[in-house]
Amino acid sequence: MDSARLPVELKAGLNVLRLFIPTNRPYDLNSIKITPVVQELKNTLPVFDFNVWEDDVKPGENYVRDFSVSDGQTPAEKLGVAATSDNQALVPDSAIKIESGEFKGQCGNISNRRITVTPVAGQKGEANIMVTVKDANKAERMQSFKIKVK
Repeated sequence: MDSARLPVELKAGLNVLRLFIPTNRPYDLNSIKITPVVQELKNTLPVFDFNVWEDDVKPGENYVRDFSVSDGQTPAEKLGVAATSDNQALVPDSAIKIESGEFKGQCGNISNRRITVTPVAGQKGEANIMVTVKDANKAERMQSFKIKVK
């Protein structure tokens, strides 16, 4: 039995493969074997949706926002999320708390993280908060937002 190997690279989605058999040769075609080549997926960056609806905070009030994180290779509950401030006098890093869980927000949105920023009492000014999401393979995505304490 003769067999021919012909590598064909298929793309995601519907692929059409046509076989033409010469009429002057006897062939008995009753099966086709397709062997997938398994390639390790590249590590993708984690994704998060962080929407800042209002950025003004009164002195002594907390800034609280819910957001979601996800990744193609790392389950959401195992993603590392951290945040830092560029104005330690107004918002020290220790005054930024990130929680995991299921948080039900406005309009029926459900998020898996919550950030609470507590500015120092009696202080006014602006701070840029940098949120970093890191997956198990050390790929990371960052996003910053600004809060104004008035």
